[in-house]
Formats: sequence, structure tokens, C-alpha cells
Amino acid sequence: MTDVRRQNKALENNVLKACMQVLHYSGLFHIKRNNSGKVMASYKGKSRIITLGEAGWPDIIGFGKYSGKFLGVECKYDPARKKKPTQLQKDFLELGAASGCYAVLAYGTEDLSTILELEGAEKWRQLAAKND
Repeated sequence: MTDVRRQNKALENNVLKACMQVLHYSGLFHIKRNNSGKVMASYKGKSRIITLGEAGWPDIIGFGKYSGKFLGVECKYDPARKKKPTQLQKDFLELGAASGCYAVLAYGTEDLSTILELEGAEKWRQLAAKND
């Protein structure tokens, strides 16, 4: 891995951590980091590659505490917003959005504002219904 690619991966990890913090501290979502990739493992002298996660799935998965809607957030680092998700990631987000899920491509925490507003509105709608 080149130094530039390693640096961009570290910066993308910062975006991921910031998004997870915002979602967690909002109190509106149950979330989990969705790790994926490959690792080399050895057992009894044999080496093999183990695939972790499913290709195309977003970095953060979860669901809204009040709506029950599935949440998928794909995090990318690119201040110019030119870095695009892979075709599998794009397909997953489009399918999720078409199915009524929260599907977000996040270049920063500001990209979470719409889902935070929607889930927050659902919370207040349910609280109001309880008081009626």
C-alpha cells in the first residue's frame, strides 16, 4: 500500500469514527461498524485467505430506534466529493433507498443531517401520539 493510499485510508477512518459518534450520541440509532476485507490465516501449517464481510455493504449498519428503518452509511474521505463508491456499494445504497431504508453516502458528518431529522421527527411523532 502506498503512503498516499495509507494516508487517505486513515483520513477515511476519521470520517467513519466521526459519523459513528454523531449517530451514537444522537440516541436515535442502534449502530455497528461493518468490517470487511480479507486476512491471511495459518492453521496446522496451511495458509488460507479468509474473507470478512460482504462486498458492497456499507461501513456502518444499524436501524432507527423509533422508525425501525435499516440504516446503511458508506463513508468516504474526499473534501472535493469526487471519490465515488464502488459499483457494489452504489447498488446497495440505491436498493436500500428504494426500499425505504436510510442509505447515506457520507463524506462528513454533515451528510447525516437528513436522516437525523427524519428519525428525530419520528421520535417526536411517537411521543406526541402517546400523550394524546
